[in-house]
Amino acid sequence: MKTKHFYSFDKEINKKMKSDRLDMAGWEALRIDSRKGDFSIEKTRQDYVQNCEGREDYWEVAKIISDIICTHDWNKIVSVGVGKGILEYHIKKMMPEVSIECTDYTQNSLEILKKVLTECSNFRLFDMLNDDWISFKEMDVIILCRLSTEFSVEQWNTIFERMYVAGIKNIIYMPTELLNLKILVKEKIHFLLNFIRGRKNIFCGWMYSEKQQRKFFSGNSTPQFYLINNTYRLDDNAIFELKRNG
Repeated sequence: MKTKHFYSFDKEINKKMKSDRLDMAGWEALRIDSRKGDFSIEKTRQDYVQNCEGREDYWEVAKIISDIICTHDWNKIVSVGVGKGILEYHIKKMMPEVSIECTDYTQNSLEILKKVLTECSNFRLFDMLNDDWISFKEMDVIILCRLSTEFSVEQWNTIFERMYVAGIKNIIYMPTELLNLKILVKEKIHFLLNFIRGRKNIFCGWMYSEKQQRKFFSGNSTPQFYLINNTYRLDDNAIFELKRNG
């Protein structure tokens, strides 16, 4: 099961959105917004730390991921599409000895993040669909957290194939949210209410059920590039530990 995911931002952000689709320019507008919000990166280290410390949901995810890293004795980590870097902040706090490289595909927001997320060892621009994954071949593990809505089924299949070809061995993959009937109904109601109220619905990608997520690694529709080594439950979501097949 899958469905299109829409979101209605506030009027100030909507004015900056040049497209009905959340694209690179849209993410830049969200991240560099001068107001405090769920998407904007805080401009001072003090505000940034305060926000990170208040996000218990990310702390819980970081604890699971840190335990996985510790179990395998991994030291070199790349987190792709870090956004605000809250997860990475908590992982480094739990495991200061590991090296975490942070990537994203928006230049301005990455420059802001560098100034406040001082725990990470390196930052770089990286486009998951178009850039070469070979540069991460020697890393112990790639973290893909809450990025699932960003790409279609076909694009995700392409990404995993390109990671496989590049020799990426280990992946920690956490969907943005696992779609179920309750969430599906909620999505449809929100879309309709925004339409009735005259609020702009921005297309933000796709939501997938757990069954659909597992299809990426089943080998039914595409070659089985990665196997699910372990699954860790977290409320209505899951964290998949993936291992290269062969």
